[in-house]
Amino acid sequence: MSRAPRGGVYVLGAGPGSPDLLTLRALELLGAADVVIADPTVIKLARATTRPDCLVLSLGDPRADAAADSAVVVRLVVGDGLSVPQSQPVLDIVPGVAAGAESAALEQLSPAQRRRARPLHGVRIVVTRAAAQAEPFSVALRRLGAEVIDFPTISIEGPQDGGAALRDGIQRLASYDWLVVTSVNGARAVLSELPDARRAAGVQIAAIGPATAAFLTAARLPPDLVPKRFVAEGLLEEFPDPPRPGARALLARAEVARDTLPLGLIARGWIVDVLCVYRTVGAAELGRDQSRLAGADIVTFTAPSTVSQFVAIAGVPQRSTVACIGPITSAAARAAGLTVGIEASSYTTDGLVDSIVDWSASR
Repeated sequence: MSRAPRGGVYVLGAGPGSPDLLTLRALELLGAADVVIADPTVIKLARATTRPDCLVLSLGDPRADAAADSAVVVRLVVGDGLSVPQSQPVLDIVPGVAAGAESAALEQLSPAQRRRARPLHGVRIVVTRAAAQAEPFSVALRRLGAEVIDFPTISIEGPQDGGAALRDGIQRLASYDWLVVTSVNGARAVLSELPDARRAAGVQIAAIGPATAAFLTAARLPPDLVPKRFVAEGLLEEFPDPPRPGARALLARAEVARDTLPLGLIARGWIVDVLCVYRTVGAAELGRDQSRLAGADIVTFTAPSTVSQFVAIAGVPQRSTVACIGPITSAAARAAGLTVGIEASSYTTDGLVDSIVDWSASR
């Protein structure tokens, strides 16, 4: 029987053998943590396994000492976690899974038990996200038994003006009523120019979905609005009317994006300034190694740009099921000639994982 976490510091090991292996007890503690302080090599794993309101810090972050006074603090290390010196009292140590131990344990299960433990066992899944963003998604799929083929079709780069408009917009942030952030990439860019959260005092913040909201919350900028539907249309449905004539909203988004949100806000009476804070560009180096795609059961797409770049590189998948994160990406896939077989009901990578599991179970 699992024990409810107590206040204090818990040291968890990721691995050894594979840094994405964690015990069930470790996952329980990560899910209950208020703060996670992680080795840099597993910080993405930490973000993928914690609550949206959990503060995830890299080892050495100057905020770590103050955060250690929180109720449940987890220190996530690579390896067994047994020999890491700690300055705080350690109330629990959870070793990682020994190399090969998980495979051996699975062999002892019945086929039905194995399917429940690893419902995606034997399923080959292509992940087309940018390499810098793909790890939590890939880790979640691998943990469910999938064979993941990392095939990043895009990369994220700064705006063409070198960030001059971004810096100017953040300098004038206090003159806006709302800051609207439409992706984690946008949140990351904004925060790179906003080292002091006090500059956003008095400005309300809207985030397009839970991942963006979690990123902002970790930086002590919890959003005031996260729509129930994680698309521009959903945000427009819940966005308030201007409180007065001349009310202003600053929209931080990609250089190329749909105009649904800014046009919708303008139609409602808002003065909208669009701030292009990053660019999505094709990952040109991929063209040399398409052989890895052979025999893939599923190709996943998490943005329209991943669809267009994949088709430009590898063509239309002929024997693979196409899985999309939501209706906007699905529409882009169909427009490119793809047949969408899986669409996440919740427009997040977690929702996409759940929908892939359902698809696998129904086969």
